[in-house]
Amino acid sequence: MELYSSGDILLFRRRIIYLTVLVFCVFAGVTFRFFYLQIIQNPRFKALSEENRIKTKRLFPIRGLIYDRHLRPIADNQPLYKVLIRPEYIKNEKETALWLEKNLNISQKDFETKLTNHLKVNPPFVPLVLLEDATFDQVSRVETSKFAHPELEVAVVPVRHYPYSSAFAHVLGYVGEITHDELKLYKRYGYRIGDFVGKAGIELAFEKNLHGREGALFVEIDATGRELRVVKEIPPVQGDSVITTLDLQLQLYADKLMKSKSGAFVVINPHSGEILAAGSYPSFDSNIPARPRLRRQWLKLSRSPLHPLLNRLIQGLYAPGSTFKPVVALAGLAEKIIDPQETLVCRGRYRIVRRWFRDWKRWGHGTVDMIRALAVSCDVYFYHLGLLVGPWEIFKYAKLLGFGETTGIEIPGEKTGFVPSPSWKEKVIGEGWTAGETAVLSIGQGYILVTPLQMALAYAALVTGGHIPHPYIVSDIISPDGKKIWHREPEILRDVNIQPDALEILKEGLFEAVNARNGTGIRARSRIIHIAGKTGTAQVIASQKDEKEIPEHLRDHAWFIGMAPAEDPEIVVAVIVEHGGSGGKTAAPIARAIIEKYFSIRSGESTDVF
Repeated sequence: MELYSSGDILLFRRRIIYLTVLVFCVFAGVTFRFFYLQIIQNPRFKALSEENRIKTKRLFPIRGLIYDRHLRPIADNQPLYKVLIRPEYIKNEKETALWLEKNLNISQKDFETKLTNHLKVNPPFVPLVLLEDATFDQVSRVETSKFAHPELEVAVVPVRHYPYSSAFAHVLGYVGEITHDELKLYKRYGYRIGDFVGKAGIELAFEKNLHGREGALFVEIDATGRELRVVKEIPPVQGDSVITTLDLQLQLYADKLMKSKSGAFVVINPHSGEILAAGSYPSFDSNIPARPRLRRQWLKLSRSPLHPLLNRLIQGLYAPGSTFKPVVALAGLAEKIIDPQETLVCRGRYRIVRRWFRDWKRWGHGTVDMIRALAVSCDVYFYHLGLLVGPWEIFKYAKLLGFGETTGIEIPGEKTGFVPSPSWKEKVIGEGWTAGETAVLSIGQGYILVTPLQMALAYAALVTGGHIPHPYIVSDIISPDGKKIWHREPEILRDVNIQPDALEILKEGLFEAVNARNGTGIRARSRIIHIAGKTGTAQVIASQKDEKEIPEHLRDHAWFIGMAPAEDPEIVVAVIVEHGGSGGKTAAPIARAIIEKYFSIRSGESTDVF
């Protein structure tokens, strides 16, 4: 009798085969997995293993320095200390919280909230910043408690420092911690959260040059998190340094003159376009934004009604007042509409249709030609000349001189200003242009708006015979090893065809404005150098009251644009003092002092740095 049939034996054999195949597959899978983990993934797991005993410390990039034209530093770096905690090394959260409250004045609740929020979006090995700007005492407490609290560490971050605080604020700009929006912009260049970036001025314009590259410190630690030795160091790379065209002495002197005022000034070489000094007021301490502990001060500055963060040099828009009269005179001369020797009797007012337009001097200036009209700033003469020239020719020459356009200076945020025209008024306001508006435009009032830098460049054209230079503040970029990697060559922004005879008339008028006995710019007259220039008083509100009766915030803006030496100018200086009243009384003396200081420095007589 058979115990098993042939069918049972066949089934049994099949099961043996299936089991053998299954065992083989399992064994093959295990073998392959072992090969994958031990061979293919070896580098990855080796790195992870190293991370278990090697702590990586980030070494922040060192920002490049900024120098004046004589290689004197005007922006350098200082250490800022951050207190960090690494969640992966926390042994007793409650004990750590108590220590932080007692030693660093961080409440337990704040710490727990910060830690919880941090771990929601970051793994435990990513450090959490507890203090962004720790004091020396706080740093000392952390360093002396490292054995008991290895989870705490101090990171040293080089932070921007401006040794002359507010003197260069609007030109150099400032830096601050990178925002999430900025990170999106800079991430492809290797930027990370915690980096400091330029927010304005040269710091922003040359951010990629100045920033530098971060490094790393690999430190071996024991099971308690105690640091044993430095395994490897990749030092950070300092950013490129920037050499400016600014003169430290001249800048500090002009800053002292403008400190208590609102307005702006600029000193420019009319031939090359180099900015030798420039400022906007009120100013601010540009060290504040980079120091987290001073955030309240920064918030206060940003909300101030005096607008200290506004760069009035390129963003302040003002009526040019009588400083615009040479533009109207140029239009009349260039188009041969008027003979400069032709005279007009000024009796203090000028009638256009049914309205009387007054001169700034109520009883008038008597008989004037173009040179005398420029010297005494006769409004009546320019009412008359403006009507002869017409609004379109005034518009044409204003645009040729660069008004209503940006100058292209490196500093970001420049405004274009505005030059009105009859077609603009018809299109925007829906009204026709009037003769009265031409008269008002002829003395730099009405709709026209300019920046101080635009005014300086327009007068530069009078110095160079119509060549308007491209203004610039940065002349060279130097690599960390001292090599010059970029140099700025002067270039012409635009050419205006000014005939020599017209130029001589304008120059003589501007010379007389400062040096004639009754010139409006007589307070700019110097005993050491011949200065030429033009005053301007830009009306803020229409009023017949005496200046002293008008509230200070409604008084006229004071202008003066000067050049020296008058015979062959090396510099052009533009000064505006907001609500300063008469340009001859307020702005002219400031411009004279700046010009005299420039020549004192150039001759080597002045070596002081305030």
